[in-house]
Amino acid sequence: MRPRILLSIAAALTAGVVLGCSPFGPQKDLTRFYVLTSLTDQVPEGLEVHRPGPLAIGIGPLDLAEYLDRPQIQTRVSENQVWFSGVDRWAGPLRDNFARTLMENVAMLLGTERMYGHPWYQDANIDYSVRVHVMRFEWNAAGYAELLAAWEIGGADLGTEVEWGLGRFTEPADTVGTDAYVAALSRTLQQFSESIADEIRRLEAARPMPEEPAREQ
Repeated sequence: MRPRILLSIAAALTAGVVLGCSPFGPQKDLTRFYVLTSLTDQVPEGLEVHRPGPLAIGIGPLDLAEYLDRPQIQTRVSENQVWFSGVDRWAGPLRDNFARTLMENVAMLLGTERMYGHPWYQDANIDYSVRVHVMRFEWNAAGYAELLAAWEIGGADLGTEVEWGLGRFTEPADTVGTDAYVAALSRTLQQFSESIADEIRRLEAARPMPEEPAREQ
């Protein structure tokens, strides 16, 4: 009888595997992937877009705090603790996602198509370069998205500092859920983009006009 019992157990296990009922079989992938949205995806009502001319803007280098430079979407649950989601991830490196969205936003705000990601060619003739260090970019337990970033705007040579600053931007979510949280993060990046565009417009307005060559008498 024992051989028959063993054969019956083996047959039942085999049938379970074939029917996908085995606890050791493949599990459903619950991973969800997210991207940031730019102003080109949906222009906020009342947004003022200025067109100072065909400026050439370089974005980068862009540095992320080390704990942000990973695929999992994180939530700051306390000042000293960060939780990483097991299923919600960025659809690609966050550094590239952030830089692309920033470029699209600034291009729209300044009305220029001459946008360059770092590193760019020397003959790009950059008018302004924007270097960014992101220290926080996350959803937190207080119920809002937060972006904390330092920026430096320079001339064509990255070693030539023109202006620098630190900005903190927050946005509540429209509803509960990761999709709404990522949308709120996108809005903080839009705020940051507007501050960068405003600073470039201010620097451009203060730039001395080139002198016209003297006319021959």
